[in-house]
Amino acid sequence: MKKVIWVIIACNILNAQKKDVIYTSPPIASAINLNNNATSEHINIPNTKIFFLPFDKNYKLSNGAMVSGSNNYSLTVLESDGSTVKNTIDDFSKESFESKGLKVFDEKFITVNGVKSKIIFIQGQPQLKGAILFIDNKTEKEMITAMYDASDALLENKVKDMLYTVVYNKNFSVDYLGNANYNINISGTKFRFQKYTSNFYNFTEGGKDAGILEPNIIISQVPGSGNTDLKSFFEEAKKSLLKYGFGDLEIKNISETKNSLQAEIHGKFNGRPSVCYYKIMKDPEKNFILFLMASSKQDTEQDLLQFKKIGATFSFK
Repeated sequence: MKKVIWVIIACNILNAQKKDVIYTSPPIASAINLNNNATSEHINIPNTKIFFLPFDKNYKLSNGAMVSGSNNYSLTVLESDGSTVKNTIDDFSKESFESKGLKVFDEKFITVNGVKSKIIFIQGQPQLKGAILFIDNKTEKEMITAMYDASDALLENKVKDMLYTVVYNKNFSVDYLGNANYNINISGTKFRFQKYTSNFYNFTEGGKDAGILEPNIIISQVPGSGNTDLKSFFEEAKKSLLKYGFGDLEIKNISETKNSLQAEIHGKFNGRPSVCYYKIMKDPEKNFILFLMASSKQDTEQDLLQFKKIGATFSFK
């Protein structure tokens, strides 16, 4: 499935809408060349190559995220494969954000540990401000989004200063599968882990790069709770298929429990018979949903058997 480009993700996160708001510009940091080294006081954002020096100890960490214990700021990191996300720092512009209804206070070209980057200060709601740092290392991209209470000037300065303690260690080894929040057993199938990008775990035949017609499995965690309606979530996933060349869709073998849903969607992809298998799960004790989607556009019957075999082992850690 085609990944959503970072600009749209950022704007959706901030719920951008044009409003009549009195804006106050955040202080502009003077740093241009950030060449920080990770110290014993720095913390790693789990499942990423990004480190920060926190300004207090009142925070919680999860894969790709750091959230204030007081819920007045958050910091997320989206790591993407350069072969998947083609955007560059030149695309990351004031105009692109303003076209989505965001107020832009300032944009600045900087370098982070020798890598060309850009930081931009924005506001999408009266009560919420943000700063986004985009690090473009060509083969991989890092989008760091900080959001904070717009009414707290002291907090704003602290978050801004924390952003400028960033360390991007491109040689840092990340055990993406080891850090995953799910269990899965792919032994006895043709699928192997290929890569982690844009918050998606990708599995392909033999772990090789896959063409558009090759079978693949993607797994992700998305924000949610024990109250999330999985059927509605599935319906939205079904609608998204229509944007990517699928048609004549028919739902088959749908089954639901209190905390899970699995289903098949049969149809055509650019005129070819196709099948997509879904398994979606929630846990009342978790603040995220696990989502598995597998698609086949050639050997659909045999691939579906393997999808179901894998789906039967898919669970929360």
